[in-house]
Amino acid sequence: MKKTIVLIFAVCFFAGITAYAADRPFSVPAKSPKINPLLLDRVQELSIEEKIKVWVFFTDKGMFDSTTFNNVIDNLRQQASPRTIARRRNRAKKDELFDFYDIPVNQDYLNQLRNIGVKIVRQSRWLNAVSVLTDKFSIQSIAGLPFVAEIRPVAVARRKPEKIEPVNIPEMPDTFKPDAAIPDSVADWYGNSFTQLDLTNIPLLHQFGYTGEGVRIALLDAGFELNLPIFDSLNFIDQYDFVDDDPIAKDENSADENNHGTLVLSTIGGFAPDNLIGAAYDAEYLLARTEFIGSETEVEEDNWVAAAEWADSMEADIISTSLGYYDWYEYSDLDGNTAVVTIAADL
Repeated sequence: MKKTIVLIFAVCFFAGITAYAADRPFSVPAKSPKINPLLLDRVQELSIEEKIKVWVFFTDKGMFDSTTFNNVIDNLRQQASPRTIARRRNRAKKDELFDFYDIPVNQDYLNQLRNIGVKIVRQSRWLNAVSVLTDKFSIQSIAGLPFVAEIRPVAVARRKPEKIEPVNIPEMPDTFKPDAAIPDSVADWYGNSFTQLDLTNIPLLHQFGYTGEGVRIALLDAGFELNLPIFDSLNFIDQYDFVDDDPIAKDENSADENNHGTLVLSTIGGFAPDNLIGAAYDAEYLLARTEFIGSETEVEEDNWVAAAEWADSMEADIISTSLGYYDWYEYSDLDGNTAVVTIAADL
């Protein structure tokens, strides 16, 4: 039976998170049973031709001694950019800047999965897992592999899409006019964004020079429309579409589906004096499309994890996202240690 439980949370966390992870043994025991009971329920509903996307977690990364592990870590350190080293030194809670969670999944394990006939969709070094597309008959074959620790469904977040209509903003009431400490000329420069920014003293921080310069922010959302005057001066670094697997983080079939991500980006990084000023208009930006908007907005958690790892590899300092998961998780799973995106965010 399909489980429908809601997990809703908003995440805005410092990246470089792999540097925070606690030590992990080289190998973990397989779960018993390996196949999650919720997956068994779902598999019974599948037709012969139907495919399902599942997580396959591994027991290890193919290394079982300190010498091999240290050699791999040394190679990662040598390949890292100066920015990566500096970022991890600033945020690490321990001396080791790289650890088990930075090591890719074992490629031999992937080849053995391919030999079974499954399609590998995403790879996660943080989770030591892959998401795969498989039929109902191959799941038992996957479970029979000695390096497989667990198989569970890939959860999907769903929410009703927001209807966004242009509005005429009335003149600001006197009760919301800026304090005497901020001249009218400064408030006017912020345009309609002044009131919300002033709630957290951001205009004052801007006057002290804190405009986001030197900070790299990754946004994970439903798509972005960058061909707008408000983004003419955006410090744009890179983008990727994890829904359609292409280099443009935009739904190119429907402009409306890029509304939410565009609004979020404008709130943070927009720059149009006398109209709208973002809170961190001098920051650098990475954009990832992780959501598909149809009758409902859908986010598959493996795409979210892939985007978060991409952001980390692109040296993001902050990741901004929002999620709501409906399928597969029970209330007892809402413990911060079970949902895949929570595990990834905590590392």
